[in-house]
Amino acid sequence: MIVLLKFIGCSVVLLFLFQLFLAKEKTFSLNRWVLVLLVPTAMVVPFVSIPLWLPQETVVNLSYPQFVQSTTNHLIKSAPTAETISIEFWVWTAYLAITLLLFAKKLSALIKLVRWTKVASVESLKTAKLILSKKVSTPFSFGNCIFMHPSTYLEGTDKTEMIIKHELIHITQKHHIDLAIIEFLTVICWFNPVVILVKKAMVLNHEYLA
Repeated sequence: MIVLLKFIGCSVVLLFLFQLFLAKEKTFSLNRWVLVLLVPTAMVVPFVSIPLWLPQETVVNLSYPQFVQSTTNHLIKSAPTAETISIEFWVWTAYLAITLLLFAKKLSALIKLVRWTKVASVESLKTAKLILSKKVSTPFSFGNCIFMHPSTYLEGTDKTEMIIKHELIHITQKHHIDLAIIEFLTVICWFNPVVILVKKAMVLNHEYLA
């Protein structure tokens, strides 16, 4: 539990520093890597111990009564109670249940995208595929595919061309890899609200890059 609190606290500090020093700057490429590494860094920091070199002090040997040492050893060696084990069991059970539920939801969304590429109309572009489906409300890209509503594409206006160019930049810069990483982190770190804020900042930074 202490490690989880340190993880959340470190995430808050790192995101605060990002918002303070980088969020308003036009260092979009740097911001991309900072946001990708922010959560993993916060996960590692609680396990890193920094040794401190302090002046050596004179060791004073103290002798305690035998019964005090016996009592101390007994307390140290005491096994965890059944109640503690039960609480830990239910906490881990709840965590795994929610994690599996979120993973299933993300997997279902991915399968839906794959199905769209199989049944929808496909237009070949130079570096990508244009998937035309009536189920797409707003144009977006993932992998090497651009998903768009057929009516938007058939308009053939400057706006349509601008949307395609915009999504092609997302594909060229492989922003979907960043999104895949943060989606995975939102599944396994669902208890940390900072991860959601990092995801929103990442999506916004992608739009600035494009």
